[in-house]
Amino acid sequence: MGIAKNHPVFNWIKCQGMLFHDTLNRVKKDSDEYARTKPNWSGITPATKTWAWGQLKELAKDPYYAGQIQDRIDELDLKASNTKRQLMANTQTWEEEINKCEMESEKLKEIILNAKKNLV
Repeated sequence: MGIAKNHPVFNWIKCQGMLFHDTLNRVKKDSDEYARTKPNWSGITPATKTWAWGQLKELAKDPYYAGQIQDRIDELDLKASNTKRQLMANTQTWEEEINKCEMESEKLKEIILNAKKNLV
């Protein structure tokens, strides 16, 4: 058994059998066709992405790939949760900073306004 290679589109999937080579051939074929009309294009073509999502639906029927998909779901959910937690912490810090700035600004405005009244 050879070393499992990462899927050419979904690099978090470890491929079995000929999946890597078949998928890579599809990626290259689509890229070559797309380059004929858009020679400066780089990356995976929109058609390849659409095809790959369909392929992923089929792979999900296999327990080997379904497990990897579930692991990816768990990883993405954890990342989203951690990012939300960081956002909330940063938001609270920023809100406190905004409040401090606004309070100081209001005090300074009051001082300037009173100073102008006393000059007149």
